[in-house]
Amino acid sequence: MMRAFWEKGDPHHVDGEGAESFAGFVSRIQSNLESLSARPEKFIVVFAHGYVLQTARLMLSEKLPLEGLMKRVPECMHLRMVENGEIIRLSRTGEGLKIHADDLKNIPAPGSSPFAGD
Repeated sequence: MMRAFWEKGDPHHVDGEGAESFAGFVSRIQSNLESLSARPEKFIVVFAHGYVLQTARLMLSEKLPLEGLMKRVPECMHLRMVENGEIIRLSRTGEGLKIHADDLKNIPAPGSSPFAGD
């Protein structure tokens, strides 16, 4: 079912009552990133699931349209899963949140099928 969801590639698809579309998921992450960016603290720790962290990382680093982001998330999760307890460093700049350069190296290059070789 998860594979079919990602292969469908429809960011507005809701898979049943109580489910969230990918567009809604991205909107929720964007709202949280904006809230984090506006906080006055110099050091904040955020804990989240791998798909949330991977999506946020891609949103901050690649600036893709929604459909492109939906294609990249499973690709990156298949090629380089965000591990439990993994640290992804962000800094606040005048332009918003930015990913630390060393953490950008962990994002797989675009273009590989997430399900190749299955």
